[in-house]
Amino acid sequence: MLSKTVKFPCYNAPMWYVRAVFWSVIVVSFLGILPVPVLGNAHSDTMTIDQPQPCVTAQACFESRDLSVVVTQFPDSIWASRAHFLVGTQLIEHGDPAGRSSLEHLSDKLPLVADYVQWSLANSLFIEDNFRQAALAYRLISQHFHDSPLIRRARYFEGVSWYRFGDCKSAQITLAVVFDGHPAHADVASGLRPASGLLLAYCYLQGGNKEDAADILWRVWTDMPHLLREEDRQAALTAFGKLGISSEHATIDQLWRRASAFFDAGQYSKAADAFTVYLRVAITQNHIHSVDGQIKRGIALVKTRRLAEARIVLENAIQHTPSDDVTREAYVWLARTYLRLGDGEQLQSLSQQVATLSFPPSTHVSILYFLGLWQEDQQGMVEARGTYQCAMETAIGVHAGVWTRSVLWQLAWINFRAGNYVEAVQAFDRMLEDPSGREIQRALYWKAIALERLGKAKNSRVAFLDLCENFPHGYYCQNTRLYLGMPP
Repeated sequence: MLSKTVKFPCYNAPMWYVRAVFWSVIVVSFLGILPVPVLGNAHSDTMTIDQPQPCVTAQACFESRDLSVVVTQFPDSIWASRAHFLVGTQLIEHGDPAGRSSLEHLSDKLPLVADYVQWSLANSLFIEDNFRQAALAYRLISQHFHDSPLIRRARYFEGVSWYRFGDCKSAQITLAVVFDGHPAHADVASGLRPASGLLLAYCYLQGGNKEDAADILWRVWTDMPHLLREEDRQAALTAFGKLGISSEHATIDQLWRRASAFFDAGQYSKAADAFTVYLRVAITQNHIHSVDGQIKRGIALVKTRRLAEARIVLENAIQHTPSDDVTREAYVWLARTYLRLGDGEQLQSLSQQVATLSFPPSTHVSILYFLGLWQEDQQGMVEARGTYQCAMETAIGVHAGVWTRSVLWQLAWINFRAGNYVEAVQAFDRMLEDPSGREIQRALYWKAIALERLGKAKNSRVAFLDLCENFPHGYYCQNTRLYLGMPP
């Protein structure tokens, strides 16, 4: 049984905003007391920022960070409980076991953060290498606080504690739950999956279960490489070595999944290298994902600014399957690559090629958008305006997507700069037809400016006021207030 833990009341999850308000007070106060001692026999000048007058209430003392006064003069107040919480967690984080005495019995007084109280108590035991007691303390979090955001981490550290205690049987039960879990979204606890998998594999190895150990290690290597820390990666290699296997034994599907995991996680440098390994095998075997792999490798190379390599890869991908649905993205990224390389001739050629293929209009619109940007860079404003107009003609009758909105903005802006305010207002109005567009604020602002330059002051003011009515705190509304001399 635990001798140093809290007693748990019947815990119902509080309203999230109540908890948030409490934590905002805690965090603001906590920032002011690191890393000096927080309890002492006398007031400490280093504990307060500016305290010309002694505090006279518990709340005032707490907010002025004079926690020793809160605890000694207002011991029965809620502020004293909060002070004990801050003191205890700070001491524990600095490896001082005395922090536990400040946290004991706070569960009843601070029910909104009772799970964090227990978490700190468990951490204290873990830091002291008291792994059996730590495991039991972590377990109480998942048993009593079913809606706590700490549950996943508590289960992981319970498993780690059992592993460090030498009880692999108990460790496997908890670590398997963490490893097999699938969070709805990536979060701070997502890296616990591969870490728990590695410990599971070591437990299986200790028990002579090489088959399950190998299965776990392959799953980590294949599906979670983007989550591995360097020490985890080294541990995985060591475990592979004990089994007499290496990455060279990976199947083609495992190579594909590994590369895709890096790509989907936005780790493009590693993704490019992993796709290179995959494609060495995939192309010779005509694997089902070989073309997609080339395209994703090309995108990863663009993302990492290896443009010359990306150009070769993407050009090769569209040559093999020029009109396949999978290659539509390759055309867009190849156009982006040509733009960055300043190759307008290839951009023009690519635009003509896409116009002959059975792709959705949005694909051609995106290519024309990049071509127009290149023409603007070359000071060919007339040519760029013609390209953008051609893109809008291509997009007629098509639901406005991100490329259409981007083209509209460029068309409106190029007309505005050229003094073609009527055409600019028309383009801005088309942008405003899509209220979901991110450009709506700047479209309203510059439409108002264009109307003013057309001598339509009344219409201009209506547009300005509409902007501030719908987006009162936006950047363009602030500019509007300055422009019109309106009060903030």
